[in-house]
Amino acid sequence: MTVAYVKAKLRDIYKAEGRLDQFDSENCFLCIDTDLATIDKIRKTPGLGDDILDMNSDFISLGNVNPYLTYHHANSHTGKKERLEAWAVNPERWTNTTLSEGAKASRQIGRSTLVNNSDEVLSRLRAKLNLLRSFIVKRRGMDNRGSDGSNTPNSTTQTSQYASTPLITVFSSGTGGTGSSILLDILLYIDKTFKSLFTGEDPYLRLFLFMSRPFLEKNPHNSYMPLNSFALYSELNQMYEDYMFNEGKSFSTLSVIDINARFPGQVDVKTSPFKFVIPIDNMLGQKSFSVEELPEITANISTYLHIGTGSDSISSKFDNDLAGIAENRSLRANFEDDKLWYPYLVPVGFRRIKKPNEELKTYIKTRLKYEILQYGLRGSNFVNVHTDEVERKKVVDNFVNNNIFKYINRENRVSGLQNIDSDYRKNLFQSVGIDNDIIIIPEEQHKKLNEYWFAFQTIVNDELDKLRRSWSDNTSMLSKKRYLDLIMEDVRTDTESKILQFGFRYAEGLIGIADDKKCTDYILSCEEKRTSLNETVQNDKIEEILKFAKKGKKNLAEYQTALVEFAELRISQLINEFKIEILYDLTETNKGLLETFRKTSYDGKGGLAGYINYINAEIANAKYAYEELAKSFAITLHDVTTEYYPPLAPMTSATTPWKTHNLFSDLYNVSVVEVETTTPPNTLGDYIPIRQSSDASIHSLEEVLKELHHLCLLPGEAYYFCQEKNLDPRTKQSDIIDAFVDEDKLDKFISNSLLTNHESELYKWLDKSLEATIDERDLEYLSDDLRLKTELMFGVTYPVSGVTERAIYVGQSERFAENFGYNRGGIDVFVPNETVNDDSVFYKIRMVPGYTFRAYNGYDAIYNPYISERDKNFSNYFPHIHKDLKDKTMSELGLASFDDDIILIALFESIKRALKKSDSTNYNRLFDGGMGSEASGLNRFSSATSSDRSFFEFNLHDGNNATVNIATKIDFQGGKIKVVEQKHWNIKAINFKASILFDEILIGYTADLNNLRKTLYDGLKKLQVDNKQILREYIENNMELIVEEFDALIGIPIQEKGLTGMESERKYMSSLYDMVPELKIEIIQTLS
Repeated sequence: MTVAYVKAKLRDIYKAEGRLDQFDSENCFLCIDTDLATIDKIRKTPGLGDDILDMNSDFISLGNVNPYLTYHHANSHTGKKERLEAWAVNPERWTNTTLSEGAKASRQIGRSTLVNNSDEVLSRLRAKLNLLRSFIVKRRGMDNRGSDGSNTPNSTTQTSQYASTPLITVFSSGTGGTGSSILLDILLYIDKTFKSLFTGEDPYLRLFLFMSRPFLEKNPHNSYMPLNSFALYSELNQMYEDYMFNEGKSFSTLSVIDINARFPGQVDVKTSPFKFVIPIDNMLGQKSFSVEELPEITANISTYLHIGTGSDSISSKFDNDLAGIAENRSLRANFEDDKLWYPYLVPVGFRRIKKPNEELKTYIKTRLKYEILQYGLRGSNFVNVHTDEVERKKVVDNFVNNNIFKYINRENRVSGLQNIDSDYRKNLFQSVGIDNDIIIIPEEQHKKLNEYWFAFQTIVNDELDKLRRSWSDNTSMLSKKRYLDLIMEDVRTDTESKILQFGFRYAEGLIGIADDKKCTDYILSCEEKRTSLNETVQNDKIEEILKFAKKGKKNLAEYQTALVEFAELRISQLINEFKIEILYDLTETNKGLLETFRKTSYDGKGGLAGYINYINAEIANAKYAYEELAKSFAITLHDVTTEYYPPLAPMTSATTPWKTHNLFSDLYNVSVVEVETTTPPNTLGDYIPIRQSSDASIHSLEEVLKELHHLCLLPGEAYYFCQEKNLDPRTKQSDIIDAFVDEDKLDKFISNSLLTNHESELYKWLDKSLEATIDERDLEYLSDDLRLKTELMFGVTYPVSGVTERAIYVGQSERFAENFGYNRGGIDVFVPNETVNDDSVFYKIRMVPGYTFRAYNGYDAIYNPYISERDKNFSNYFPHIHKDLKDKTMSELGLASFDDDIILIALFESIKRALKKSDSTNYNRLFDGGMGSEASGLNRFSSATSSDRSFFEFNLHDGNNATVNIATKIDFQGGKIKVVEQKHWNIKAINFKASILFDEILIGYTADLNNLRKTLYDGLKKLQVDNKQILREYIENNMELIVEEFDALIGIPIQEKGLTGMESERKYMSSLYDMVPELKIEIIQTLS
């Protein structure tokens, strides 16, 4: 999370400076985690989102690792197996599941993620640093040029080391299973990769370490976390000690992978783990703040330490402050067992004054969401909006006539639109020759009116059959489906408009009356009309036509009128049946379109009523969020990180969540939604919003709904809520409502609608800087408060003295900063906040070097559980990343790494030498030292005249070299032992130490030497039985002679040269002798 916040913060700064195109070439980010929930959290956090971290290049997920399979796969890979077995504790018991939900606070399991992923981590690190290297190389060239373009820097603008050195910041948890377990390896990887790209330079790396106390408080029952924290602090301390006071190569031998094999050119180069550590805790002084605030606050501190004039200036000054601190014995502290804690911690103090611009936007969004749901989308019932029955009937009539009947009745027809009554009548009349209700009969038919009638009747019947087929044909423009689609399209559009005007309850009530009353009544009227159109009526009309036909031409006019009336009668009968059928489809059947449009399924889902059910439930959540926001404003009175100005707490009330007419509500009421002040405030302390207004100058809730509605519509869509799929019971209507009032829509509404009006009170207030907002009367109070409360973010148990404390001020002007302790030209640094693109905040950040972990007020909470478990030999849980760190320090392990193999060779050489001196007969029997053939000679490595070539030779000379020979191949021929190959190294002895010696030995370590223990023991087993007995008995009875030879071989030369002056070297020499008894037992057992 912190990395995402840092990237977002820096990107905003580059954008404000118009340098966004340079951002990716000047900054690199990499997040490593096992917990995939981190990704989702980043995506859902306002201000971060999907595009902050590129999941393909900025994020390495280790969550796909299965520790159990990692161990078993390593068994088939010699190098990985040996490396893993060197540090892992009971890997065969590791969990057999992936770590997608994190490493569950187990450091051993967390470290297992690097066994198979180190290649990817190193590759990504190299790619990131290589990108920065390209920028740095270019920048160094620019920095070294004078203003005249020459290669001579201007005297007043000398090249700054810090302006052309990558600033590397690492953020890590010190408590959980992932960060704390891989941190040391990652620091090593960064150091090695950096030095491979920037030859001869150390990385400028600052480690932000999230301390244990807040996480222990949040997870009080997790017994692993305190052990993890103490183990990590101890390991970091040892890594630092090794860099500052020893050879700085110890951890290379303890790393997950063979780092020296990856970077062979850096074996002699010290590992510089970090410049200093900035401990991050949620305690400022004696008061704490929310753990959830840590990532964003840490990102701000980190950013202000990096950017602009603040970063280069304070880095150079701060390096001077740190010089000599590590050697300052008065700043050191002791473990309880007298090991030293070193003073490389630099706690920071943090305090800010903040104009609550974002809090105002949050207030608007939170209140608006509640009011949209309560007063907007839910709204009032139809009968409560229209209390007058006449008015209510008029509204229903208009809705039905404008959306349904206009497609059915001639009297409601709209020109240019389809209408069943008109369309079908027109089709029939045109087919039978009726025009304007007149039928023209050709003159030659005047004497044959009877025949004409029968022909006319046939045509009418045929055309009516065609029209019936059209009604059923879904592809026809005269089909029932076509008219239903037109009706429902208008119903959906008008209902959507009614929802925005009055809310869902209004719309559902209106359609209920239109459905159950208006449409049902119309069906009854159509059924009554059947009587007037029945066969008796038709037969009467036919008899009348026949009577006129018999009378002939003299009654032609009456005859023609009777034909038209007959056609009218027949088509009216058909149209009436169609109306009944379409109205049944709309309202009367179980699946009537209006029924399903407004009603829910049996489980309360779907239709307008389904929306209402969800809105009713969600209103309570929105109201709760609005009330909780008031509580969060109230407790800012005790905020230890931030002083808000204007203050937030006075906007709340002891009797209602919000104080009526508070600052934010007044801005809301004049710029967002105006309120009805004629009624008293509601239980929240707010006046009821104006739902709608005919006055365009008044901001109504309807305007807001229309703006959000527009944001929800896709191109070509006319409605959102009333889409058929969105009314379906199978659709999650909660998603439809949630999307309407989600954070993104409300943000867009604020930026696109509210803040584009530069004359609005809201815009003017937000546009004003903090400095311009602060009243002179409050400045003295604020300055005193900030001076007093800029406590260290560390929770210290005792202060340090005799160190230089510096501060960074971030604000609009130096003049303003002077009110809070800044002195121009002094030791502190001022960063103008146009650099950080935020004039609504003022920061003061203190940096106090010289602290140790022992000064942390959470020390006892991690030390005591650690010691308790250590006394039990960590039988419940092992907290270190290397199994031997429970007994030895990192330096001791670094010196002695692989020494059991080397000492085994030296011990066997000592056995050989003792045997030669005390029992030449058995020596010759076991070790053929003659000068005979190649096959029988023992030592044929360098010269045919050389005899008794050793398995191990260690010679120190007065000159510049120490010569070491080690057998790399031993063969057992004919049941005897012989050396068939040796390697030797000439090692410079200047400033010689034992650790250098054995690290140098490891440079040439070959696979043969690496497997020498197995080779030797396998060979010993091949000795003749009597030779085994001779050798075994000699070793058991002559250990004193053997140790004398061992001392002469290893110990005496080192001591004579004075190479064991340091305590760590003396401990190291002691550890070599400690190995002898154990190795003796191994040899005896092999020979048994």
